Formats: sequence, structure tokens, C-alpha cells
Amino acid sequence: MAPSWRVLGNSAEFYQIIAGTGISGTSQAFAAAAGPINQILDGGAIELAIGKNSSEEANLTYLRAMLNIKTQMEGYKASGPRYGIIEFEMASWAPPASGSISDPAVFSDWKHMRYGLCTALVTDAYIYHHGPSGYKSEHLPWLNFDEYEFDLGLPIEPAQYTARYQAGSNGEGIYRRDYQNGIVLVAARRGVGKLFDSSGNLLITQTAYSSQALGGTFYRLKASNYANQDATTNSGSSLTSITMQARDGIVLARVPQ
Repeated sequence: MAPSWRVLGNSAEFYQIIAGTGISGTSQAFAAAAGPINQILDGGAIELAIGKNSSEEANLTYLRAMLNIKTQMEGYKASGPRYGIIEFEMASWAPPASGSISDPAVFSDWKHMRYGLCTALVTDAYIYHHGPSGYKSEHLPWLNFDEYEFDLGLPIEPAQYTARYQAGSNGEGIYRRDYQNGIVLVAARRGVGKLFDSSGNLLITQTAYSSQALGGTFYRLKASNYANQDATTNSGSSLTSITMQARDGIVLARVPQ
């Protein structure tokens, strides 16, 4: 009988151990560098890949972020589900001084939220969004989005670590993964190197990707009445192609919502 418990750990630094060894993102490279750690944990916290301004995505390339996630996911036990959890800090977010869940000042950085969520969905990882003040359970009522509520179903293809559309160097391009009830797209950052200065100003122009045909008709999610949802992106409209900003993601449904 299979055990009912799982062993999770903070695997945040595992990739850092081997980042300078010419890693190709394989479990063999992980095993050689991490030794006893490899294939021991069922999952863990994946830090420093994407989210924070100190992450590899924000300081190097999207490719490095994806290799970080891939390497750690492959380093967890292959014998069962892998519970990699991307720790994703939303630096612009903070709970309102009013303490009201309906306060419109709570959240407006949906683009950054979707970027992290959709990166997780194309890579088989989970994600934990939080504000700059850390992991606080009292913030959870504000961190609920329509994308969380939509039932994507199971993935119908494996994790995607390379761009499907408009692929460029250093991980640039649009990534796609198909699910039973919808698809997930994520548009990678542009360029190489540090994205923000110490004041949070953008250092590398993030040019939008050109219009991309999707090979069929899909539907935007329909924004709920829950406080602070993105009714512009999640308008419920149909589309057969999409123009995406860099560092953004989107969940689309197969049928109208």
C-alpha cells in the first residue's frame, strides 16, 4: 500500500548548487551535482526562479528560470506526483489599510500574477502568490483570482519548457500547454540581464509579441463578481489569435464561460 504522506523540503538552493556547471536541465546533471538529495523529496519550494526582482527571470533570462524549475521538478521523486511549488512574490501588492476585501486598491497587477501562474501551469508546478511582507495566511482572502476558480481539467500533453510560438534566444517566445478544458499561454520576458533598477524602473524594453494564431476558437474567462478581478482580460469573448505582452500569461477556455 502506497504511503499517504509526502516529504517536502525547501529545494530553493538546489539549482544554485549546479548552475555554474554547464547544466543542461537534466535529472542526470542534478544527480551528479546534488548527490544524496536527488530523488529523495516528493516536492518542495522553488525559490529564486521567477517572481522576485532578485530572481533569475528578473536578472538573467527566462531560459534560466525555466531550467531552474525543470531541474528541481526532475530532482523530486519520479515514482509519484511531484509537488514543486513556485514561490512568487508580487512586489507591488499589499493588503489595503482599510482592511476591507472589497477595497479596489487591493490588487491591480494581474499581469504579473498571470505570468507566474501560467509559468507554473506549463511546467507542472504549483504556485504560491504572496506580497512583499512574506507568507501570511491572513492575506489569502485577497489573493483569489478567476484563474484559480476555472477548471482546466488534466493536461493532455507533457510539461512545456520550450517556446511553441515566436521562439527566440534565451527562452524568448510564447509557451503553450493544452488541457482538457482549455489552454495556457505564457509570453516570456525579452532580453538578457537585469530588468529593474533599485527603484523598480524597467531597464530593458519589453516589446509585445506579434499576433499569434491559436489553431482554433477559444474563449477568455468571464470575470466574476469577486472583488478586484480583471474584467478587461477576462471578458468572456472568443478569439482565434492573440497578441501578448512580454511577461504576461493567459488561461483560455475551450467553450464559452
